[in-house]
Order: sequence, then structure tokens, then C-alpha cells
Amino acid sequence: MRLLRWAAAAAAPAVLLTGLFSASPARATVARPGTPARIYPNKDCLAPTVPLYGGAMWDTTVGLPPQAWLGIANWGANTQNSAAGGPGTAYNYDDAVTITSAQQEGTPIMGYIATGYGTSASGYTQADIEAQMTDWSSWYGVTKFFFAQVPTATTYRPYYAALKNWAHGHIGSSSRVWLEMGGYPAASSWMNDASVIMDWEGGTAPAAPPSWVYNYKSDRFAMIMNAVPDTASAIAAAVAAMEGSHAGHGFVTSDPTYQTLPSWAYWTTFANDAALGCR
Repeated sequence: MRLLRWAAAAAAPAVLLTGLFSASPARATVARPGTPARIYPNKDCLAPTVPLYGGAMWDTTVGLPPQAWLGIANWGANTQNSAAGGPGTAYNYDDAVTITSAQQEGTPIMGYIATGYGTSASGYTQADIEAQMTDWSSWYGVTKFFFAQVPTATTYRPYYAALKNWAHGHIGSSSRVWLEMGGYPAASSWMNDASVIMDWEGGTAPAAPPSWVYNYKSDRFAMIMNAVPDTASAIAAAVAAMEGSHAGHGFVTSDPTYQTLPSWAYWTTFANDAALGCR
């Protein structure tokens, strides 16, 4: 597992921040209480989907419960755009072991790929993104991809539709694409281009979603609140806000860099609150 070095992302609309990694120390040691009363995962509840951008975050994918339902791996700089994060520049044995361990514990892993807001700028062409999908798949067996830096305007749909179709044709039928917009898509037609859309990310509770969102199952949407204080009431309110905004996947943290868990008790509180939201 790689120790995170942080590089500030360029100013841009809401986007999951990129973690950059160096050497691969052992997973961080975290003090954990006994097994909680309610154990996650539970497919009928808000599914904890965790940005795995630091060593402590990977503790949520293995070991004692509660565990993450789904994780977003990011090994840092890639060949196409060195500052953007992604599968790295070469296969890394320790990273492969980390991913395999999480998957064996029952946590599927997605590969982070920055897409440059669909502008096809240098390092963000369709060929560049396809190359990163190939790296995630061939190096680590990852066939689910988390596309960050996605605009909400429908004019960019052809770019992302082409990437989804390429993944299905070249990676295989198990491929899945998530689109991280950080805000609500401009139109429901975006739902044709992704398995899940992250339609909220920020420090505040989500705004009311557009009415068309309710035409789809909640598991087609994900949200993150990243400035939630370490109190039981604040965590519960954040979970309720995401569930109330029709999200089926979510994450709550007080660290907007996604490098650390505030504490194992914080994670346990969030995961158990998520499990209480069964519909």
C-alpha cells in the first residue's frame, strides 16, 4: 500500500481530489472497538463507497467489520497526465496485493481516472483514458472505472458514451463506469452513459435533486459530504441528507482530501448509520 503524497489539484468545479502515492508501507494501524451491533455491508442500504486515497482508508476494506461496500483506488501519477492520478506508471506488486486483499474481503475496487472535463486536452484524449483503463485491467484486474472531472452539460455526452462503449467492447462485459460530476447532471440523458453518477460532492448537504432523478433507482446515484464534524449527530444528519436526496451510495468524512479517517469510531458510526437507512 502506498503512502500518500498530496498534490493540490488545479482549481476546478467539484471533483474528487487526486491522491499521489510513493513507497508502499504496511497498512496503517487503527484502534478499533469491538464488533458493532449492525454490520455493513447490506445491499438494501446506503452503500459506503470510499475514496481509497491514503493508507488509513484501505483499513475500511479489510479486517474487522464494518467494511466498505465499494472502494475507489488511486495509485497516483499515470503515463498520460502525470499530475492527475490513476493506475500509476507501471505495475506494482504491493498495490496488486492490496487490491486483491480488499476484493477477497468482499470489497469491489474501482480504478480512478481523471478525464479533464471531457475537453480532450493533452493527456485527456479518449485514447489516453482508454490506455488507463487498460492499465487498471491488465495490471490489477480492475474492470470498474471511476471517471472524475466530468462536466454536467449534455454537450460532453458523446465523449463519455464513447468511453463506456470502448470499455464494454475491450475490457469486457464486466466493465462498469461511474461518472463523478459533483453536481446534478443537466439532463436525465446522462444516465445512458454510466452505471452510477456521483451527483453531489462537497462540504454541505446536497441540494434538492431534479425531479427526474426519482425515475431511477437510488443505487444509480452516489454522494459524498466531506466536511462533516466528528459527532454522532452530524454524521447521522449527513447520512440522512444523502438518503433523502435519493443516493444509494455515499461517504461521509471530515477530511476533504480523503487521505485519512478521522477515527475508527467515526467510520463505524457512519457505516452503521448507513445500514440503518434500509428502504
